[in-house]
Amino acid sequence: MSTEIPFVILIGGKSKRFGLDKGLIKVSGKSFIVHQIEILKKISKNIFLSAYDNFQIQTYKKALTKFDFLFFILDDYSILEGETIRSPLLGIYSSFKYLLRTKFKKVFIISCDLPLIKYEVLIFMLKESLNFDCCIPRWKNRYLEPLFAVYPIEKGYLMAKQNLKLKKFRLRELLNEDWKINFVSIEDKIKNFDNELKSFLNINSEEDLEHLGKLFRKKD
Repeated sequence: MSTEIPFVILIGGKSKRFGLDKGLIKVSGKSFIVHQIEILKKISKNIFLSAYDNFQIQTYKKALTKFDFLFFILDDYSILEGETIRSPLLGIYSSFKYLLRTKFKKVFIISCDLPLIKYEVLIFMLKESLNFDCCIPRWKNRYLEPLFAVYPIEKGYLMAKQNLKLKKFRLRELLNEDWKINFVSIEDKIKNFDNELKSFLNINSEEDLEHLGKLFRKKD
């Protein structure tokens, strides 16, 4: 079941605060991206990394030589008609467009700044995505986690393309009301598999990084 859905890790965002790609930041001796791949490959080796340019792809290839099964997707700027932006939506659109050429119907999109994703949560999300177009975690305050979600490739491509042309970059607007969407409660359901909800801990500051290091030391 799970191997029929590929994973795409978005690595295109650059952290001005850290001065380098978040995916290459190291904690507990390994980069964020390595921590993620080591979990994802337990489920599937259909793992794609979505990058913003060829230099970034080459940088990651050098850092990830032990993972010879990875595929890379380059951001497709042609839809922007000469504009240059750095947006998760462009990486998602480019991934959808690339995956249209494959056998896959859905894809699990993950941000590279979530190094503590749990295997059990991924499996749960994949099961919850069955018989739905889209499966996305939702907090009780209605906030969504669009960068940890399962999307339909063809329908997602059409929505992403439309939104980019309209310069609508909010990821919530990627969801179409006509889709059959499973909004999975984070507090009521996902917490059963990840009690401290570490899977949703993203790193945006030095303080976050310090806290992350403590969590890894605690885990070890």
